[in-house]
Amino acid sequence: MSPEMLHGECISIGMVREAEIARHLGYLNEVAVGRLVRCLQAYGLPVSLDDKKVKQLAPHKHCPVDRLLDIMKVDKKNQGNQKRIVMLAGIGKTYEPKASDIADDVIRLILAPAQKVIAPKQKIDVKLNVPGSKSISNRALVMAALGEGTCRLHGLLHSDDVQFMLDALHKLVGITFQWENNGEILVLNGGGGKLRVPNSELYLGNAGTASRFLTSVCALIPQPGPGGKGTTLTGNPRMKQRPIGPLVTALRTNGVSVDYLENEGTFPLYITPNGSGLPGGNIKLSASVSSQYVSSILISAPYAAKPVTLDLSGEHVISQPYIDMTIAMMESFGINVKRIPGTNCYEIPTGVYKNPENYIVEADASSATYPLAYAAITGSRVTVTNIGSKSLQGDAQFAVKVIGAMGAKVEQTEISTTVIGPEVLKPIPSIDMETMTDAFLTASVLAAVANGGDGKNATQIYGIANQRVKECNRIAAMVEQLAKFGVEAIDQPDGIEVRGIDRSKLKSPEGGVYCYDDHRIAMSFSILGCAMPEGKEAVVTEKKCVEKTWPGWWDTLRNVLKADLEGVDIEAPEAKLHGKGGTKKEVAVEESAGSGEQVLDDGTVVLVGMRGAGKTHAGRTISKVLGRELVDMDEYLEKALQTTIPEFISTKGWEEFRKEETRFLSEVLEKHPKGAVVACGGGIVETESAREVLKGWWGQGKGYVVHVKRDISEVREYLKDDTTRPMYGQDMMDVWARRKDWYREVSSHEFVVLTSAGVGAPVTQESWAAVDRDLIRFVKTITTKKWGRSGLPGGVPAPPASSFFVSLTYPDVSEGLNDLEKITEGSDAVELRVDLLAGFTEEYVGKQVALLRRYTDLPIVYTVRTQSQCGKFDDAAHEQRLTLLEAGLRWGCEYVDIEVTGPLEKVGKLVKRKGSSFIIGSYHDATGTAVWEESGHGSSLIGNSDSTQVATRFRDKVVELTPYSDIIKVIGKANKLEDNFALHRFVNKTAPSLLTTPGSKSSKPIIAVNMSKIGQ
Repeated sequence: MSPEMLHGECISIGMVREAEIARHLGYLNEVAVGRLVRCLQAYGLPVSLDDKKVKQLAPHKHCPVDRLLDIMKVDKKNQGNQKRIVMLAGIGKTYEPKASDIADDVIRLILAPAQKVIAPKQKIDVKLNVPGSKSISNRALVMAALGEGTCRLHGLLHSDDVQFMLDALHKLVGITFQWENNGEILVLNGGGGKLRVPNSELYLGNAGTASRFLTSVCALIPQPGPGGKGTTLTGNPRMKQRPIGPLVTALRTNGVSVDYLENEGTFPLYITPNGSGLPGGNIKLSASVSSQYVSSILISAPYAAKPVTLDLSGEHVISQPYIDMTIAMMESFGINVKRIPGTNCYEIPTGVYKNPENYIVEADASSATYPLAYAAITGSRVTVTNIGSKSLQGDAQFAVKVIGAMGAKVEQTEISTTVIGPEVLKPIPSIDMETMTDAFLTASVLAAVANGGDGKNATQIYGIANQRVKECNRIAAMVEQLAKFGVEAIDQPDGIEVRGIDRSKLKSPEGGVYCYDDHRIAMSFSILGCAMPEGKEAVVTEKKCVEKTWPGWWDTLRNVLKADLEGVDIEAPEAKLHGKGGTKKEVAVEESAGSGEQVLDDGTVVLVGMRGAGKTHAGRTISKVLGRELVDMDEYLEKALQTTIPEFISTKGWEEFRKEETRFLSEVLEKHPKGAVVACGGGIVETESAREVLKGWWGQGKGYVVHVKRDISEVREYLKDDTTRPMYGQDMMDVWARRKDWYREVSSHEFVVLTSAGVGAPVTQESWAAVDRDLIRFVKTITTKKWGRSGLPGGVPAPPASSFFVSLTYPDVSEGLNDLEKITEGSDAVELRVDLLAGFTEEYVGKQVALLRRYTDLPIVYTVRTQSQCGKFDDAAHEQRLTLLEAGLRWGCEYVDIEVTGPLEKVGKLVKRKGSSFIIGSYHDATGTAVWEESGHGSSLIGNSDSTQVATRFRDKVVELTPYSDIIKVIGKANKLEDNFALHRFVNKTAPSLLTTPGSKSSKPIIAVNMSKIGQ
């Protein structure tokens, strides 16, 4: 990993790996490993190659396990396949007073990113404990942190999710804590509800429970931080897809200021204190997506300004047992919640949690399903000793209601559960798993080999719709991954149907099981791997995702349950989900980690524009959200010149200052060619030498130059009282008039700042939060090197899947903003018909693009349609049309529709600067005379008697468009029904040969439509 990573950072990762080896060999317990990890993280050190810091420092490096083992042979203390490693037996205690001999196979098992699971050869009879409940751990942590007094938490889960929660509570409440009994007990001193704005953002990874609970906790913070600062909650890319809209809506309705920083309805969030915290009173909430929204408000409600009545009326409440569990736990901490009889309304009094001296976190019932399912699928006897019928968790009934129904023998006491597996599992015709939705994955893999022998092999599971919005769309994921084993499963509106097969027919999943960074998928398919027939095995990729709830799962599977495991050094395969279920944010993990992830270029972004336009603010936002280093040129210059800019100009003049400004800009770009954002002074474009530096930066493909453009009248109003830098002694409008063409000349792109405030109106924090969201989407778009799994901008489905766009025909987009969500429902993109707008100035059209980007997440299709091709734009105005099309590219529109007419040389130059945008090369036959086929069937005319060509051929237009296009669009007109069949034949037979580029197996996508009533 050198030189990108420091020696000590690599040592940190090695320390954790050594501890994991010790845990695997039974020398060290999970608690000690967790304590070591938290200690290293507290110092900002990475603890795995998947660590965010490693991805930033060395994003493209891979460490092959066998290569590492070869390197280790060189160390003089090692001998061949035996490596000497110091094994811990506890914190501050070694297993033996010397380095232990560790075989390569053990090291490979721990270091490899994937795990091969081979079915065990014999049945077992074992007893084991499972880790503490994640759900209960997180609830207990929040209550104890908000409570008064000291609480000793026993059996807390040591996992990533719980660690995110603990770190966040420390920042929010200032809790103090210590570990006792070798980390088995957390002694936590509550903060009594005294909350503060944290000094830094709360990063929560993919911890759904923590994100929902902490959103309401942050709403309790009464006073803003320094400078009116609020709280930012963020997470990894998948967290930014998981829904939180119903909770935010409920909080907003109650008077809490919550802003979405990127996409509507998802993380990251910015919560601004309102001076009094959560107002309280009546709060109406939708609980049909996740019970965690309900628990979130329940837990924080005692600290509202007045008692809360939580109204869940009118909606189907999902996962009621988890709501009941929250209420029972609140009672243990001294707050009694009352449910109004016959309703879904809850009354929560104001108060402060009184921490019990001791609180025992019971085992995780969802995790317990895996060893119990192991017993069922292998015919073994397994007893989980710390979960039984007395549990608060709905999943505790899994063994009785699911495994028992499949033919296994189940014995359950109040505190333990035993399963004795049958010879053959039986399918369950229909089962409602709403009270234990997380366990449906375990049930599904059991159902995969449940065939009953009577021809009825289908198990239908329902009541699990909320599983579409967990770590991924779990229902779609299960369908996709079961198919790799040769098992058919059907995605149902409210569940899944699994059609079991004889286990002897199971296939080894090609490319391995893709886990979507979801712990429950990994553990479930490791169980199915234990049913593989001889000679077959299942490889589970992303094995470390199990650390979310059971960090030692693989050790338990091998050492306790006796499954055969081997480390495999393969990267996670690409996965494409086609599951049903609502919006794109809800469907699967289209932008999940893996080879299908959207890839951004790290070339440095340079910001130019008038003083007061927002360059420094934009630079800070890009730096914060995208992890780029911020270089403010004004600050850089003052440090380099060892004086302030006004003092330098007053003594040496503007000309000398401009020379130094250009020199240091070149220096900064040389020092920071990648991974930075550079905010320039407003006058950087005043000299030709500086303009050449900027043009060369993007012209040579090194990076990007973005013109941050704000309404000049707003800028002038903003700068009226600015005395921090000297002016030229002339009117701001004159300065703008001189510079605006230069800004256009030097910039590869242009970001239109839409404050929506108007001249003279104050620009609020909410206004800038909206601008920030627009900016991040814009920067991600223009810096994209590789779009997501579909390969098309904005996540538009790739052929052969269907995709749809809707065309906006307003003279001003603002007229349709209130109805835009309804208008675009079901669409994958939205088209802006520039030729139908009320004006064609760049200021006007740029604002239309900015409005559209603000009010919809859909990619924009930017179109200037001419009169001869069914539009309104003057055919003769070639230069104006090309200027507008170039502007569409500079504004970062995902798709730009271009008619290949007029000066082709200029069209070619336009296409060359398209960047990440896709060009739709289009031809519209307005006359109805173009033909789809040689024989004449098509838009209208059939060839004449002497076989001379009398009509335009679409095949010729496709050939003409192809060199300039990423996507081809040809529109004809049907005069008779046969014309539609001709179009179909053209698309399926003629077009593929025309659109396939040399050396490529795939062809460019094509859009082909017949107009007219017959064409419809």
